[in-house]
Amino acid sequence: MNNSTMLSLRSIPIILFIIFSIHIQAQSLFNPGKIVTSKGDTVSVLIKDRPDKLNSSECIVKTSSGEKAIVYTPVDIRAYILESGKIYVSRTIGNAESKDSIHVFLQKLVGGEINLYFWRGSQGKDRYFAEVLPDGMLELEGQKDTYINGQRYQADGKYQKQLNSIMTKCVIDQGALAELRYIRTDMTKFVVKYNKCSEIRNQTYQYQEPKGKHFWGVRIGTNIGNVNLVAGDAAIKGVPLSPMPMVSVFGSFQLVDMDRRLYLQPELQFVMMKIENFTQAKPKVDIGEIRNNLIYIPVTVKYDLLRGAITPYVYAGAGVSLNFSSEMKINYMYRRLNEESLNRKLGAQVILGAGLKWKRPHREYALDYRMYETSLHATNSTYDVYLYSNNLTFSVALEKKRK
Repeated sequence: MNNSTMLSLRSIPIILFIIFSIHIQAQSLFNPGKIVTSKGDTVSVLIKDRPDKLNSSECIVKTSSGEKAIVYTPVDIRAYILESGKIYVSRTIGNAESKDSIHVFLQKLVGGEINLYFWRGSQGKDRYFAEVLPDGMLELEGQKDTYINGQRYQADGKYQKQLNSIMTKCVIDQGALAELRYIRTDMTKFVVKYNKCSEIRNQTYQYQEPKGKHFWGVRIGTNIGNVNLVAGDAAIKGVPLSPMPMVSVFGSFQLVDMDRRLYLQPELQFVMMKIENFTQAKPKVDIGEIRNNLIYIPVTVKYDLLRGAITPYVYAGAGVSLNFSSEMKINYMYRRLNEESLNRKLGAQVILGAGLKWKRPHREYALDYRMYETSLHATNSTYDVYLYSNNLTFSVALEKKRK
């Protein structure tokens, strides 16, 4: 065996070691990460971590170490996250070399009131973008090279003025802004500091802002109380009401309140009230039937006592009642009073109540008691008839959040 053959045999282990090392190194470039698909689903994969310039153009992934690599472009997925914590999101930006727009992966440096993104272009030039929702994304313009009569000049960037215009929730240190350099560390620190300030300010002044939580709903129930009746000089107390339906529609508007417990609720109720077959010996009163069809227009203020899956609440309010049809058949002191309509249609109303509600997404179910004090007035040729009701009402409310 000659020397050249021996040399070749000795080289084989070295070559195999080099090939194996390259293979291991290539595999090690794929680290655990996640991608966000175009439908918004998050999928755990292995992602190849590369320099910023390459990461901005495509995302190379494997579903497992032995699988073939898949290349995703910014058009294919919304974002990807590396094990190191780097986040790249798909965005459309202007092309510095042409008037066309391009789809790229921007590295997200800061999240918060202002999102700060970074992108390194094909010529190695760094660009930064600020995103303020819902206004959109703004490119922070750095220094630019301009040429006049063949001479190269460097124009100042607009990024400082741009940041000053969008950072409106906190007082900006103008000296620090003037010295802000268009580099990653400086830009990141400056935006992080502002986001912390705006977050504290939002928490401090949150109670001054209306919550904007509005509901509409339907309430159904029945009257189960007693009424007092005055006819002439006779007073009849504790006349039972026959169960009759009550239906109402209402709005619920949250008032300015720190813990979201106070609501204003205007309402429109349709109530049927009926008394029948009631007799009293002294003075002699015979009620064949009293039937009223009423419209209640109350406004109540509701307050949640606790916060939880089941919430107790109380409320109070006042309103007016309108009797739009009535029938009365009463024998009083052996004289018959028949009225088909009320001369005075309007009455006053006071409401007190308490209940429980169960919360669901965008809905609330409630069960409550309501006490009404309502006065109605009818005039006969001989006697005045007054009706005072003090009722308890069961109701079930379904509230739906208004978009």
